[in-house]
Order: sequence, then C-alpha cells, then structure tokens
Amino acid sequence: MKTTIYLIRHGKTLWNQEHRMQGSKNSPLTDEGKQQALLLQKRLEPISFDEIIVSTSERAQETASLVFPNQSLKLESRIREIEMGAWEGELHQDVKQQYPNQWHAFFNNPLHYSPVGHGERFKDVHQRIAPVVDDIKTQYAGKTIALVSHRITLKVLTNYLINENLESISSQQDFDSTSLTKIVMDENGTHLIYRNETSHYQ
Repeated sequence: MKTTIYLIRHGKTLWNQEHRMQGSKNSPLTDEGKQQALLLQKRLEPISFDEIIVSTSERAQETASLVFPNQSLKLESRIREIEMGAWEGELHQDVKQQYPNQWHAFFNNPLHYSPVGHGERFKDVHQRIAPVVDDIKTQYAGKTIALVSHRITLKVLTNYLINENLESISSQQDFDSTSLTKIVMDENGTHLIYRNETSHYQ
C-alpha cells in the first residue's frame, strides 16, 4: 500500500517581500505569490488528490484555493506556522540586531531556540504536528494527499516524516514559496522523492 504526500508552502506574501517575520500573524499574497500558486495548480492538475489539508492561516488558505480551485479544503490548525512572539511583523534586520542570540539559534541551533514573548519552540511545533502525521499513516493510508503549510512547520513535518532529528533542520534545504515536496510511504519505509521543487516557476 502506497501513501503519497505532497507538501506545499504558501505563496509569497507581502511580509515575505518586505522581509518581515510572520508566524501566527498574516499578510496577503502578493501578485507574484498568486502567480506562483496558479503555476503550481497547472502542474498538479493531472494528479487526483483524496484530501487537501490546509493550515488555518489566511495565506495558506488563499494559496490552497488557487492551487486546488475545484476541491474542498480541510482546515487543520495544527499545521499553522510557528508562533514567533514579539518578532511577528518586525523586519528581519531589526530582529537580528535586537535579539542576535535568539536569531542565531532560530536558524542554526533550533533545539536551543526560545521565543521572545509568547511564542513556540521547535519542540512545541513538533508536538502539535506529530498527531497529524499519525493521522496520515492511519486515516490516509493508501491515499494521495496534499498539505499546504509554512516554512518552519514544513521543516519540522518533513523531519518527522522521514525520521530525522530536529537538530538537523538548520542544515537542510529550505522551503521556497509554493515549493513542492513529495514523500511516499510504502511497505519498504518512508521515502523523500524530492524536496523544495520549484520547476513550475518557469
């Protein structure tokens, strides 16, 4: 029995463009982000999906509605982006200047990162996405599904699916806007087919 999972990051947003931290807050897709989603829609159109699972964040829902215009979406709060506390809405350069140690840990030493203000650690994200992965292995066994989520959440989710530890997140390839990552689970294990694929941009 083969279960196929496509992981999708949302399209480029205004705050992505302005180099601001987003987290649990939201900003709308830019025209470029919408175009990215439409290009991905064309790429995925030949594939028959059994379920589209989407983060409750507006930018993820907006992306999913463009990529999957004729399908119902299942909203899932547990795959929302990491909550970044006081950083949300702030420019990257300002956060890096004001909180150099936390900034370094966020990108280079995730297990030692602690949020400024009310927020989440990487371990917290792992704990809330773990039951989602368990659902995929049981409820969606043998099916083809898509998850539309966020940069950090997708890093944690991918690591958990392919049984790698959180510490390795900082050394792995990032996730670009509307990038596509394909994972297949079968009787021989879990296989990362490709990661952060963006050929639909062209």
